Amino acid sequence: MNQFVGPILIERVAHLLRKDVATTDEQSECANLALQYWCSVGQPNTPYLQQLIAASKSIPAMNRPNNNYSVQKIDDKNSHILIEQKAISHNFADAISLLEATDIEPSNYFLKLEKILELLILGENWRSIEEIEHRLDGHMKNTCHDISPPEKDAYQRAKLLVSASYFLQGRYFECLKHFINIAQNDESIIRLLIAPMSRPLVTSHELILMISLSILTTIPLDSYETFFHLEELEPFFERSPILIKCLNLLINTSYNKFFKLMKSTINDMCEQSMFLDRQWDTVQSIMRNKVYFFYMRIANKVEIKYLSDTLGIDYDIVNREVNLLISETHLNFNIEGDIICFRSRKEINNILDGIKKTDNMLSGQIETLRKRNEAIRNFIQQSIIDNSTMHQAALIEEGMNVEDIIERTDYDSSEDVDHPI
Repeated sequence: MNQFVGPILIERVAHLLRKDVATTDEQSECANLALQYWCSVGQPNTPYLQQLIAASKSIPAMNRPNNNYSVQKIDDKNSHILIEQKAISHNFADAISLLEATDIEPSNYFLKLEKILELLILGENWRSIEEIEHRLDGHMKNTCHDISPPEKDAYQRAKLLVSASYFLQGRYFECLKHFINIAQNDESIIRLLIAPMSRPLVTSHELILMISLSILTTIPLDSYETFFHLEELEPFFERSPILIKCLNLLINTSYNKFFKLMKSTINDMCEQSMFLDRQWDTVQSIMRNKVYFFYMRIANKVEIKYLSDTLGIDYDIVNREVNLLISETHLNFNIEGDIICFRSRKEINNILDGIKKTDNMLSGQIETLRKRNEAIRNFIQQSIIDNSTMHQAALIEEGMNVEDIIERTDYDSSEDVDHPI
């Protein structure tokens, strides 16, 4: 945790405590580290305070005399602390507004946008990230010939954060596509994935794993081998040995070993990361479904128990997910007991014939109702005409002249309009 500074430190420690993926001593050490930082920025509100206190086995600084924590006074010279306070309190919109209003040197513009992106990611404000990327690219276009190495690094880190934001939304294809685009435009960006980052929100290791998982989920099983040999991505593959191992297992259809790797090494990596853990369950489900479909595609019949035993996945999980896969994607398969069966074309045609018969029957009923409504409408119109004729005849018998009859008839008609049938 020593590499993390700022609000992200508290967020990561809270995740560590929630997932319980460290020893008690490690949790206590991390909680104390987070509380020290919390006190140094004025002890703002945080939803994690009680968790941190419980794990650290200590009393917060504000209630404990003679403590080693120092509360830092906030003034105009360190107004950035107010921004951090807002972020710690999860008032991310206020933090962004304060950051936007902060005067900076032109050379720090990319760094400022990077910090805004970090706050947007923490607040899960995905819609605003694209607008920030437009500002990044616009400024780069105007200053690309006069940019210092630190500025370029900030720009590249910000672009990688945009890729990460797609992954965190579950938009794995967009994550991969965005990363490939920025890597093709600037090959040097991949060096950031091996260089240690200063005060990172997302670590290089997490970024590599996000992109690797995006590759696994979005590339079809049949295309892994072709993708694996893309020259443009060789530098990335060299930095992701876990991806190489996964692809080799999948290409060789060693699915049982692949899922063992998923449930052990990769699972440990993802559970410890507050960012990767958000999408880990979804990624696992996608990979299982891809392999289920592979077996369903190559055989007319396959037993759920066979899939469970062969893949090393719990029977209930396979049963539930295969049923969902068939129903939600409208695959031409039925499940009869424990057996997944391909639905033949004849069965599909029978279903379509049934739908067609139902449609014809409904069309006939609708036509009958239409004719009936037409007859009723004609009857009502004829009744109005007949009533009008009889009424005029009665007026003539009363001895009224033509002008009086017309005037009286117009008056009666107006009443009909005010009181329709």
